[in-house]
Amino acid sequence: DSIQAAGQWRFIAQFQVGSVTYLYGEESYGEGLFQSVSTLAAQKGESYRLEAASITHMPSDYDEEVAKAAIAQVKSMSSKVLFLGLQSGQCLLFIPVAEAGGLFDSTYQVLGGDGMTNSYLKGAAPLGLMWFDPVSEGELFADFQTMWTKMQPINVTGAEVEARYGTSTFQENALDPITDQTFTFAEGLSTKLPFLFDALYTFVLAANSLLNKGISIGDIRGTKLLEEIYTSDFTGW
Repeated sequence: DSIQAAGQWRFIAQFQVGSVTYLYGEESYGEGLFQSVSTLAAQKGESYRLEAASITHMPSDYDEEVAKAAIAQVKSMSSKVLFLGLQSGQCLLFIPVAEAGGLFDSTYQVLGGDGMTNSYLKGAAPLGLMWFDPVSEGELFADFQTMWTKMQPINVTGAEVEARYGTSTFQENALDPITDQTFTFAEGLSTKLPFLFDALYTFVLAANSLLNKGISIGDIRGTKLLEEIYTSDFTGW
């Protein structure tokens, strides 16, 4: 998120946006993204450019009245530029309410985070909606695309995968059904995937290194794991 936050702050500075209302979800993604942008503004002595507003995170039983209250708060603020720090699923639910509430008329400019990508890249977005999308295409990106197209649903779902990796214990499941088409069009890959792959691989390398040093699995956590992660070095996608 630090990359995305840097892009958002650069947008504000580059286009000399006098003030921005930042509406973020009350969960780690939204709060972290807003805090990162806020920190960059403070470093430049320009915290006055940001006005904060928040909305309850509602992964289930989405309450449109809560969304309408957040929209009313945004419209009561002086800025006509709105940044959204919302997770993908929340974007899908919030945007229609925001559109009905007048946030996509000629009065406002709305910019979302990378949560918009999964929500709207393959569908119709309201006229005027823009969003930030971090891109990682290193020297090995073509190899990543090739690897992706060789995968099959059986590699990541099913009884064998569950038995080996305990996927039923994951706190977050795939947002979309995983089918053959998921791995067919490499050009349609989310630009976040290489970041996520490299981040996970960093943990794998660190854990493997500690195992080779004789550290037991139960002790590979906390500061010990963090320090090993800092030493990890490899060419990412």
